[in-house]
Amino acid sequence: MDLFLFRLWAQHGPAVPRLEFVDISKRFIIGIPVALLGGLLAVWGVITLGGMNSSGLKDGFVSSGPYRFTRNPQYVGDIILFVGVSITANSLLLWITHALLILVFVIAPLTEERWLEDQYGQVYREYRRDIPRFWFLGRGRITDDARHQDGKT
Repeated sequence: MDLFLFRLWAQHGPAVPRLEFVDISKRFIIGIPVALLGGLLAVWGVITLGGMNSSGLKDGFVSSGPYRFTRNPQYVGDIILFVGVSITANSLLLWITHALLILVFVIAPLTEERWLEDQYGQVYREYRRDIPRFWFLGRGRITDDARHQDGKT
C-alpha cells in the first residue's frame, strides 16, 4: 500500500518544471545511481565507525575507510542520496524537504566537532586539520587550520 501511495504522489504531486530534454528515463538513469552511491557511502561510514560511535557513544577514534577522505561520510552520503532521490522523483515538495535536511546535515557537524575534540584531544585536532569536513570543500580548510594553530575551537 505504501509503495502505491508513493507512486501516486510521485506521479501526481507537485513537480519541479522539467527541461524538455530531461525525460523520466533520463531522471532515473541519473538519479538512481546517484542515490545508490550516496546510500553506499553512508552505510560504509556507519560500518566503519561502528554502532557505538555512530550512536554517539565513545568507542575509539576512527580515521580509516571513508573517514580518510571526509570527516562526515555519513552526512555526505545522505546528502548525495537525497539529491539522487530528488532527481528521480522530480517533486517540488521533495526538493524542499531534502534541501532542509541537507541544511541540517551541513550544520550538525559543527556541534559534533566540539564533542570530538573534548573526547579525543590532539588526535582529533590533527585529523580535523588534515581531512575536510565534506569532500567537496577540499583538504584542510583555512578556518579549521587557523583555529587549530591559534589553539581556538
